[in-house]
Amino acid sequence: MTGGKGQFEEALLSSDAAVAPWAEAPPVDFWLFDPASGTLHHPVGQGVQFSLLEGQVPIPQFRWEVGSTRVTGTLFHDLTDGMVRWRLTVENAGETSQDWAAMLAVRPFNIDQGISPILAAGWQGSQRLWLNGAPFMAAAQPADVFGVASLPGAPLYEAGQVPTLASIPCDPSGKLLAVARYDLSLGAGRAQTLDFAFPSAPEANDFPAMNVDVAARLAATAERWQAEVSRTRITLPDDRVAGGFPASVGYLLLADDPDGPHPGPLAHDAVWTRDAAYIGLALLQSGHADRARAYIPAILNGQELNGRVPPIQGPNTPWDAEEWDAQGQAIYLVTTTYRYTGDLELLREWYPAILRAAEFIRALRQSTAEADDATRGLLPPSLSAEDIGPADWHHYWDNFWAIAGLEEAAFAARTLGNAQDAAWLASEAEDLRAAVLRSIEQVMGPEPEYIPSAVEHVADSAMARGTVPALHPYSVLEVDSELVQRAFAFYHQRWIAPHAGGFQVTAKRNSGPMEGWNWPMLT
Repeated sequence: MTGGKGQFEEALLSSDAAVAPWAEAPPVDFWLFDPASGTLHHPVGQGVQFSLLEGQVPIPQFRWEVGSTRVTGTLFHDLTDGMVRWRLTVENAGETSQDWAAMLAVRPFNIDQGISPILAAGWQGSQRLWLNGAPFMAAAQPADVFGVASLPGAPLYEAGQVPTLASIPCDPSGKLLAVARYDLSLGAGRAQTLDFAFPSAPEANDFPAMNVDVAARLAATAERWQAEVSRTRITLPDDRVAGGFPASVGYLLLADDPDGPHPGPLAHDAVWTRDAAYIGLALLQSGHADRARAYIPAILNGQELNGRVPPIQGPNTPWDAEEWDAQGQAIYLVTTTYRYTGDLELLREWYPAILRAAEFIRALRQSTAEADDATRGLLPPSLSAEDIGPADWHHYWDNFWAIAGLEEAAFAARTLGNAQDAAWLASEAEDLRAAVLRSIEQVMGPEPEYIPSAVEHVADSAMARGTVPALHPYSVLEVDSELVQRAFAFYHQRWIAPHAGGFQVTAKRNSGPMEGWNWPMLT
């Protein structure tokens, strides 16, 4: 994906090199039709490859080849005017001329494999396309043939022929297809560039300007992104890994929408408190403390009177389930921001929210205070980190984050001179840590070989993922303790060593809000 810093919408580039100017937009495909053979070539069949501009900035590029003809594309959010621009170049690297009919198709699907109905479509001249009554795409070069067609029964790129163009301005089924053709006659060693642009949001009421120097706009956008991603640098022997660091910073900045970080533009287009904590730490460490500090109020403003911090917020919240890690993560985000910025007044301003979240953790533990099994003193069941097991398990992940939150709340209290609060917060944290260690021994035996993911489940790879917050980003357990050393040696032997260094995530059997989600075996 690509986008602009502080924008809600991101433009997407699909694995088949189709582009969408925003998440729910119909994708635009670019294919090559060979008039001589009657064959339609598309990127998937030609080994399309992807990269980032300069290897570091969040501007995706792609490349695919048909014989001696090379197609390259760049998708970027123009920081000058906020429009999404798509530059395509078709180059003939051969020694003889080549004629192509370059086909542009806008289909009523979206990149998330859903439906984006095209109820009405129309061309204004040969360079402006309207969809559903709104401006959608502008082209710098006039098309040789253009029109609107009904969607074929089979995917167009499998049909093996140029689709019939017809004028169908309205179709209540939403199955319209907008198509344009650019006839390219490329001499040996010659190339032709096609430029397209889209509004950056579906509510736009005008077309992007096309009489601009796209190369200069791209260079200016890349330069500004380089400045954003280079505030902190790392030096490593492997340039690829070193280059991955600024690229990751760029994508974290893209994820930072005006209401907080959205971990993804599709199913995860909402604000997870968990991701806000992890992304916040990364932004602080990469020189973007201003962004982490700016979205903390959005997280805390959703806090309920009883101290509960909603695990997910925003208009696209996918479910409203209990995830008891959110309180500790919100506290950690606030105190870590203070540690990096030294802004005592902001810590003082946020302290009441910190205290309410800690009190809520204490209240949650009361539900298990009288239990006579391994759940005594733990937090009650919750959906936790969503992918590590169902909502009716007592997940150690939640408890690790609660300990971190309580100890960080005690730190905030001491920093602000609230000794009485600091005392009970530290005591509560230590009591919860003791309860967790006692629970692990009851579940696994007196010398546990590893830490399981939950009281109720000790088997799959969630044990490794679920134990990570015991060590990072806050040390709840001592790294050099025998338990931790044994556990992570076990995780490595079981889930990493057999897979050439990859961490194998086993399929989940969740129910409730996550039911129906596909959790494949991943390496």
